[in-house]
Amino acid sequence: MSGWVKLKLYKGNASLAGMDSPFSLYDAGLGGFSDVETYNQQDANGFIRCLGLPLQTRALLLGKKNPVKF
Repeated sequence: MSGWVKLKLYKGNASLAGMDSPFSLYDAGLGGFSDVETYNQQDANGFIRCLGLPLQTRALLLGKKNPVKF
């Protein structure tokens, strides 16, 4: 393992403030969702619907007449 780690120390607590390694697999050029060529913004709609399914099912089980639509 090689690289560096930066910690914040405050009142007996330590939290990660940064890290870097020459062997890191993270690529900042691929880390965002603003690149139109690699990410389709419409994919988020399906993801939100999938996450909302348990809520809709619970509402139906509780007898809600108008469950939330995503």
